[in-house]
Amino acid sequence: MWWAANQRRIRRKYSISDLRWGNTRVLEQLLAESPETAFACLESAARHGLPEAQTGLGQCLLDGQGCAADQELAVTWFEAAARSGYAPAMNMLGRCRERGWGCAVDVTEAAIWYRRAAEQGLDWGQYNLGNALLRGRGLPHDRKAAYRCFCAAAAQGHAKSMNLVGRFLEEGWEMPCNPAAAAEWYQKAAAGGDYRGSYNWGSWLAQRGQTAQAAAQFAAAAAVASPDLLKVMAETLKDRPDFAPAAALARHRLAAASAPAASWRGAALIRRLGTWLNHMGRRAKQEVGTERA
Repeated sequence: MWWAANQRRIRRKYSISDLRWGNTRVLEQLLAESPETAFACLESAARHGLPEAQTGLGQCLLDGQGCAADQELAVTWFEAAARSGYAPAMNMLGRCRERGWGCAVDVTEAAIWYRRAAEQGLDWGQYNLGNALLRGRGLPHDRKAAYRCFCAAAAQGHAKSMNLVGRFLEEGWEMPCNPAAAAEWYQKAAAGGDYRGSYNWGSWLAQRGQTAQAAAQFAAAAAVASPDLLKVMAETLKDRPDFAPAAALARHRLAAASAPAASWRGAALIRRLGTWLNHMGRRAKQEVGTERA
């Protein structure tokens, strides 16, 4: 009885309009107080046809946040939001097609959805389309087009794309090598929270003898990096005493690779939903401004 009463109390505090206008603070409070209630509120808003809620609901179902994981149902909600022209849902539908989450793998269709999201100016769509072009997954290999995608996303502050712009400059892909410019982009990516940017910026600093600053960047990367980069860090830093703490953290996280994923899930979900809600909020406010004009 107490649980049901508490859920009703929480629901009364929030409204569908909070989702409509991109109120990320409200979403954070909902997920912190009760993931199950957050899921119920998103489901209610999704059934009212709000694409940002449909996308958020799909992500909850994909991650099993506040509900049992159901990838096939997640795809259904992403499709519903994508049909309404909502760019973040298009991007997530592309991710599902690429990774086989709740559907058969189809990299060609994934690239189509990434392009549609990118054409609406979504930074994640531009980033994923750039990766598809860079790797030749679902599209012909085209480094020049990939670079344009990464530059477009980086201009919006997309940290992962900043790192890849730096990579193009460092490697001299489709342009002369420019290590100094690459370092600037790595630094920006690291400041934006990209762990690969932190690792690359740290490597640049280490090569120039700036050991203390490099150690801080390696530690930041090791704290959140994916297993593939953790393996690289554990190997490349193992014989460097100055970087021993970062190497040890990388080894520790590799040994317990499954544990961090669950603990980060809620925070990652808030970030993703927050990005999508802000996107929708800006679009809604622009529509209101157009109507008034």
